[in-house]
Amino acid sequence: MAVLDKHAAVSGVAIVGAPFSGTAGTAAIVAELALGRVQRVRLSGSGTATTGTVEPFITEIANPVAVELAADGNLFIGDWKTGTIYRLVGS
Repeated sequence: MAVLDKHAAVSGVAIVGAPFSGTAGTAAIVAELALGRVQRVRLSGSGTATTGTVEPFITEIANPVAVELAADGNLFIGDWKTGTIYRLVGS
């Protein structure tokens, strides 16, 4: 679907819609533990023809781990290094 950074050490993934997907559509929010990045992978297509475009989403978290989309539309991202859980509020 998409190519992430070498040695990305993916530690969490959540499938999201708007507003976290950017404009309309669906995206995967991917935490990269070792690189301290949370990437947005915009998904397009369907089934085996699904492709993704990778772009930065959050770069300020030291070591992002778990990523979870709550039923209320909020997105939670844990930071292993600081023990902080961040909540991103959906619309």
